[in-house]
Formats: sequence, C-alpha cells, structure tokens
Amino acid sequence: MLPLPSFKSPLTVIIRSLLLVSSLLVSFVACQRVSPSEEKGSPAYQLRDIAYNENLKPFYHGVASGDPLADRVIIWTRVTPEVIHSVNVSWEVATDSAFTQVVQTGELTTSQDQDFTVKVDVSGLVPDQVYYYRFRALDTNSSIGRTKTAPDTAQDSLRLAFASCSNYEFGHFNAYGHMAAQPVFDAVVHLGDYIYEYATGVYGDTAQYGRINVPAHEIVTLEDYRTRYALYRADPELQAAHGSHPWITIWDDHEISNDAYTEGAENHDETEGRYQDRRQAAVQAYYEWLPVRGTPSDPLYRNFSFGPLAQLMVLDGRLAGRTAQADADSLAVLLDSSRTMLGATQREWLQQQLAATEATWKVLGNQVIFSGLDASALPNTPDKFTDMWDGYPIERAKLINFLKEQGVENLIVGTGDFHSSLGMEIPNDPFRPATYSRADNGQRLGVEFVVHSVNASNINEWVGADTVEQIRQVYLSPKYNPHVRHANLSDHGYVELRLTPQAAEIRWKYLNTLGERDYSLKQTHVMRVSAYSSRLEPVNDEVL
Repeated sequence: MLPLPSFKSPLTVIIRSLLLVSSLLVSFVACQRVSPSEEKGSPAYQLRDIAYNENLKPFYHGVASGDPLADRVIIWTRVTPEVIHSVNVSWEVATDSAFTQVVQTGELTTSQDQDFTVKVDVSGLVPDQVYYYRFRALDTNSSIGRTKTAPDTAQDSLRLAFASCSNYEFGHFNAYGHMAAQPVFDAVVHLGDYIYEYATGVYGDTAQYGRINVPAHEIVTLEDYRTRYALYRADPELQAAHGSHPWITIWDDHEISNDAYTEGAENHDETEGRYQDRRQAAVQAYYEWLPVRGTPSDPLYRNFSFGPLAQLMVLDGRLAGRTAQADADSLAVLLDSSRTMLGATQREWLQQQLAATEATWKVLGNQVIFSGLDASALPNTPDKFTDMWDGYPIERAKLINFLKEQGVENLIVGTGDFHSSLGMEIPNDPFRPATYSRADNGQRLGVEFVVHSVNASNINEWVGADTVEQIRQVYLSPKYNPHVRHANLSDHGYVELRLTPQAAEIRWKYLNTLGERDYSLKQTHVMRVSAYSSRLEPVNDEVL
C-alpha cells in the first residue's frame, strides 16, 4: 500500500573493517553441468553481469544474522556455485573478529532445493554478547558478520532500528549504509516491503537512478522470487546492514503482491495463475533468503524478550488471517464483524503476550497504521484507508478494549508501509480521531511511530510541493487528527528507537539523497515519551 495519492503503476565498504576475509575448512563435491538457471540470457545470468561483485565469489550475497534470543541467533549466507550440485559449508562463531576465541563451529550441506542458502540456528550462546561469524565453501571464505544476543537481565538502555519499504529501482539504499556504520543495534526490525514484486519501470524511476529489476517481469514463480531476492541481497548497502546487526523481519504485501491478504491480492489476476501457488512461492523464498527462525509452515508472527526493559512482538497483518480489504469506506462495509486483520488465532496470541509480559515497554512491529488517520478534508480521497487498521475497526476495537481492561501501559507501535513519517498518540477511538483530547490522559493508549521508507517513493515524488504541504497540514490538523504530533511526507531513511526505564526516544533519521551513495543525514527529528505517560513530546532536532 502507498500513502496519498495512490498509484497502481508507474557501503562501498562491505562492513567497514569488520568484513575481513579469513579461513575455514570445507569441501566441495565436483559436478558435471552448469545450472539451467545460470545459463546465458537467464535472469540469474544477468545478475552476474549487473549486480554481483566478483571479489565476493561465491558469497555474492554476504552474510546475515537474525531472530536474536538470549542464548541463540540465526546466521545466514548463500553460496553461488558454478554448477548444480550440493555444496558443503562450514561455519564458526567467535567472541572476537580475529576468531581467536571460537565458541561454536559446524558443517552442513546446501543445495538447489533451498536455493543454495545456508541458515544455522546457533545455540549455547551468552546473553547480551556481541559475536562474530563467518562461513567457508568452495575453498573460499565469506565476509565476517557481527551479531548480538538479546539480554535477559535488567539493562540501562536498548537500541532498536526500524526500517520499511526498500525498492531497488527508486535509488540507492543509503539508509542501510548509514545503519551499517552504527554501533551494534540490539536488533534491526524490518516491518515489510523488503522487496517489491513489480516489473521493470512499473513502480520505480529507472531513468533517474539506473537500477533495473531482475527479472524484468513481475515476479510470480519461485524462481522469480528467488532471483529478485538475489538482486536485492547483492546490494552493498543492504549486505553491510545485514552483516553489522541482527535483524528481525516481518513481511508486508510486496513480498507477495500489492495489497495481499490471505486469499488474494490487488495485484494478482487469473492470468498469473493460482494465487495460492504464488503465495506459496513467495513464502518459501522469504524463508530461504531471510535470517528468520522456522519454516514456511510456521506462523511468522513471533515475540522477542529483551529482558525486563522490553518485549517486542512482530505481527503478520497479511497472510495469517487477513480478509480482503473493503472496496468502499462506508460504515456498513467497514463495520462488518467478519472482517479481520490478524485472524482470531493471532489476535489471541497477541493478547496472551501482552497480558503475560512484565517488561516495562511493550513494542509491536506492525505493518499498517493502527491509530487512525482522517483524510476526509482532502479532495478526491477516501475518508478511510481501507488497507490500514481503519478498514478493520471491529477487530481493532477488540484489541483496544483488551488494552483498557488489562491496563496495558507503555505500549509503542512501530509501523511501516506508509512511505511517510508520523508520530502519533494512540486514541481510545482511532476510528474517530477527531474526538481525541490530549488534555484527557485516559484517552491515550500508547504511541505509534510510522517509519518513512528506505527509498520507495514518497508523495513528493509524484505531486508538487504545495500539494504535499496541503496533505501534511491535514494530517497535523487539530480538527481532523489531533493525535498526530509529527509528519514528514518527503524524506527517506529509518527510525532508531532508544529505550530506557524512564523514557523512550523515537529518532527519525533523514538521509540527504538517493541519487548517489551518500550515507550522510540532513536531520534527525527526535520525540520523547516518558514512561507511563503515552504523551509524545518534541526534542530539539539534530541538524547534521
């Protein structure tokens, strides 16, 4: 989904000094023939020409880690062999980047069945510890990755990064480049739209940026999705960010198809085959290419404990239980109680997590805006965005009633999808945000921050500055949206969430450009919420 207006169509350093090549032990069984997917003219062959760094061969896609727990973390890589055959891979984890203190090692085999990806759930680790990891295959070493386990005791602070909406054809991933250069985050939380499914030029600016999708057509099959992930994961900025921090990811719609739900998607029709086949292919490729725990048959929604300070719950608002979006924003349609975003099973799981946790901060990783947004003052615009929680008000009311009945405090919702920055206080009636009063502390249920896109197009890339400002003023209007405290509809980047026992700071980081590799920030906008207040207050901007 995109924010207003809606459009249907159209590190140069790999991980700073950490990514040193080193040695491991491995063997490779000789093979007889070249993979059909690597034959000249195929999309995979094109990738070698336009995207792969031959200095990284055969680990063209770098390394990654994810789903950190107190005693374990997933480590990932992908081997690109010249021929079809299984490949033996060895790995090791150490407490230092020189690997003089190795704590875990292992070997495994990968093959075409999992697209030559490698995923290891490394256990027996120490809580709140930085680790380094590497792989070896085909007589070659991978780059070195850095990761971190979650704490299980009281902490003075936590740092989480949140990202959303990265589109290869809309310029460089400079937000990832900036993120990679930071001290290790406790986690990078990607809220979805990690890839986009469109054909070349349909939703991108290839003329300006010169970045071209592979394959060139809209992705539908398993090989299509695998190839599109291979393109994205060959990007040096994305590789660097993955290699520098542990990631926690959740899909939104474009990992499958625009406005996806359980049984279909806006951007899928009968000419593209059965939706269930496409969905299955997308899910399989996601589990192969991202450092997530589990298998495609497992639910993707899951929770992570960061000791007494915070618990993070990431939601699946697309495939676990969502019914089709309403085709109108009339009350009669929207108030249909059969319509659901999460589905009963996931909603009950979420409520159990919220009721059981004793963590100070309860953080939700959520795909689409929860707090409500009234755009009725804008011309040619629906009053409610039906792909967001405004389109599922009955289920949202059930969650809100639960929050009030349970007395859940210090709720922070991090949201992607919208290609804009918004800072919002969650009203007790998000369907009617204009009734919200900041003077009444009892009306605030928590805060929500909407993460701007890494680089996917914002409103200002489609309409003029005057129109952008008109939309922004409606979003900030005390009459229509008194709960909205910050709005930036034009800049790209990511959010850093800093948590302490006393307060949470939300730091929107805005990059200077997408047109060239430049990881500098032009501004960081900071807002603060004191514990047990749910009231967003501005902090002086940091102009960098």
